[in-house]
Amino acid sequence: MTSHEQPRPHPAWLPGKSPQFVATIVVNLIAFSFGCACGWPSVAGPRLSALGCSEEALSWVAAVVWPAGLVGAALFGPLTERLGRRLSALLVAVPLAAGWLILLLPQLWRDMDAAVAVEAEDAVNATSAEPVMLEDGGVDNILMSVLAGRAILGVGMGGVLIVCPMYVGEVVEDALRGQLGSYMPLFINAGILYVYALGAQVGWSALALLCAAFPVAFLALFFCMPETPMYMLSRGDERGAMDSFMWLRDPRRGDVDGELSTLKASVKRSDADGGGGHGTVNARDLVATRGSRHALVIVLGLLALQQFSGITAILNYANSIFDMAGSTLRPDVASVVVAAVQLLGSVAACGLADSLGRLPLLFASYGSMAAALGLLGACFRWPGLMPGWVPVVCLSFYILMYAVGSGPAPFLLLVEVFPAHLRALASQAGLGALFTLAFLVAKFFSTLSNALGAAGCFWLFAGCCTAGVVFIRLTIPETKGRAVDDIVAQLEGGAPPAPRKVSKADSIV
Repeated sequence: MTSHEQPRPHPAWLPGKSPQFVATIVVNLIAFSFGCACGWPSVAGPRLSALGCSEEALSWVAAVVWPAGLVGAALFGPLTERLGRRLSALLVAVPLAAGWLILLLPQLWRDMDAAVAVEAEDAVNATSAEPVMLEDGGVDNILMSVLAGRAILGVGMGGVLIVCPMYVGEVVEDALRGQLGSYMPLFINAGILYVYALGAQVGWSALALLCAAFPVAFLALFFCMPETPMYMLSRGDERGAMDSFMWLRDPRRGDVDGELSTLKASVKRSDADGGGGHGTVNARDLVATRGSRHALVIVLGLLALQQFSGITAILNYANSIFDMAGSTLRPDVASVVVAAVQLLGSVAACGLADSLGRLPLLFASYGSMAAALGLLGACFRWPGLMPGWVPVVCLSFYILMYAVGSGPAPFLLLVEVFPAHLRALASQAGLGALFTLAFLVAKFFSTLSNALGAAGCFWLFAGCCTAGVVFIRLTIPETKGRAVDDIVAQLEGGAPPAPRKVSKADSIV
């Protein structure tokens, strides 16, 4: 039945603001699956290597999700407007679940688990130092299945970064938008930690099955969540928007009508700014004015710096990096420590951007990351010079400072430096850059490491972080506590206005 025929009452068992937290947590189950896919190559890489897979093949296993993510972003971006945020999110879970289930193919996991078991037995008995090799094209069969599963996962990952922030931004009220908007990186980092922690404890098949459980659970739970009020209003369905508000807000608070009126005004203003509708905005509008060009430089520059700081390579090859660095901790244990630190950094980032401001966090983030990578490079250049725990501390500190500033900043600033009618297009451009650069870093990290040496590679990443400090100083204004129209006016060349309180209409769009 339609929303006109079957309005959604506010759930009595979820008082006050609880439904907004529930909707945010449920939609971010697919962000958790995104994190699992990011961390999976670090766990699976040594197992594939034990079967005789080359470094070139392993680089494709790590990198294939990113070009596939471009397809996902291009697919799900338009679908959010045509089918709605809710149905699009449900569709995103399909390739995520399918990708993990492909990794459960019987021939794949049976050969893999058997090979790993033999390798472990050989290591214990010290009877063989040779990798376990499969016959009759077994390695090729496994590799093709892995690449297919990873590519399908990548399509879903592209959809996650489109749908999750859009859905959360449109279902939560102004006072909760900053806090609940930070849940996506939090869940992504939790997924990475989940895979790192389980990777050394369970077999190939069990790991894939445990990862597949999250998109499947999402499909069951998110089916009960409402469509966003903003999407309903953009389609002229005021009754449907009210029904959604009645589920998400507690009507006893008495502010549902007022918030709905504000949202209606915001939708009308967004359509007017866009020239009368969503379909009139095109790629030329991103470079049509001085302000939009400046905003594009900020967002694309931060995304480029984020990837050239080495984060994708470090997450994909964490186990191998610790092994090469001569850490006294087992590589799988060290990876879990780093992922746990990253999760703690994401928790801290939830409130720091509003309390300290964007620029102080960005300066501290990139400066600290440069120092950590420089010291990590020294561990590779002069092995044995420093204690074995130093690489773990360096990478943990690097990950912590990434999670606090460099990681969330591009997505936060994208909403603040672009006017409402350009944000969807800017999001697609930003995701295109993100997935392209992540692919390049993941694919060619091994090649770069062989050419420059591990030390040279990490020093190069440190140099990019240092360049990031200069870029931030020259291009990015402080946006804390300022309305979007003030920020946009400054980027257009006007004098920076005095900060003023952000209105409800400003924060909604």
